[in-house]
Order: sequence, then structure tokens, then C-alpha cells
Amino acid sequence: MRRKQYRLKEFDYSQNAAYFVTFCTKGKQCVLGHVDIREPGEEPKVVLSPWGRIVEDAIRKIPLCYPNVDLDVYIVMPNHVHLLLIVENPDGQSAPTISRVIQQLKGSISKQIGQPIWQKLFYDHVIRGRNDYEKIWEYIRHNASKWVQDIYYNPTS
Repeated sequence: MRRKQYRLKEFDYSQNAAYFVTFCTKGKQCVLGHVDIREPGEEPKVVLSPWGRIVEDAIRKIPLCYPNVDLDVYIVMPNHVHLLLIVENPDGQSAPTISRVIQQLKGSISKQIGQPIWQKLFYDHVIRGRNDYEKIWEYIRHNASKWVQDIYYNPTS
């Protein structure tokens, strides 16, 4: 049985572009934190667990580790992470592929935690235009608000 191919064929994932990336914890277990439901009309907030704080710290270091990769916006949810990364290669300098960035990020986090916590694959979407970018940016920024409608939400846990 072959796995479904998620990457665009013949696309160079190190080229200048904006990328929406999502990756999940093993079994979509909520080990990165929980969503704090606030007063009506207030935006819910993700409260990170110690593992979630390790994840957030590693994400914030992406531009330091990869100078050609900018972290535009992100959110660490209880069982997944969304990133909006921008690759900029001035003067044709080489940049890592998005696959390499995510693989090393997940590996570094698992090493710090002391065990693997991620599903093997990740989802990516090459952003195509300003409207696509704005829609994804808003989706990431307000992802906690959608959590209450997620099948994984459990107010008793």
C-alpha cells in the first residue's frame, strides 16, 4: 500500500514562496496544552503545557536556525501546530526545503521532550496570492476559536 503523495510534483520547496504547514501529534493526543474557553464574546486562548512551551520555543527559533526562512504567524494547538513560513532566497542563495525545516524542528522537539510525539507526515500548502495568504493568516490567528467545534474538544479533560 502506498502513501498518498502530499507534495507538489516538480515543485522546489526551497524556492521563494509562502507556505502553510500543519503537523499533528501522534494519535492527535492533546499533549501540547488546552484551550481556555473565556467569557462569551472573548477569543479563546491556548494554554500551553510544558511540552507545548518547548514546541513554541523551537518554532520561534526557526528564523535563527534558517536565516532564509521567516516565521510569519503560528499557533500551537493542543494536538497540532500551524505555521505560515516565508522562504526568501536573495541573489539565489540556497535555502533548506520546507520538508527539512519541519523534519529538523520535529526531531529537535522530540529530543528535548525525550520521546517522539509527532505523526510522521505533515501537510503543506503553497500559498497562491494575497487572498490565499490573508485567508490562511486569519485561519491561524483564530484557530483557537474553532477548537470548540473540533471533535477533539472535551471540556472535562
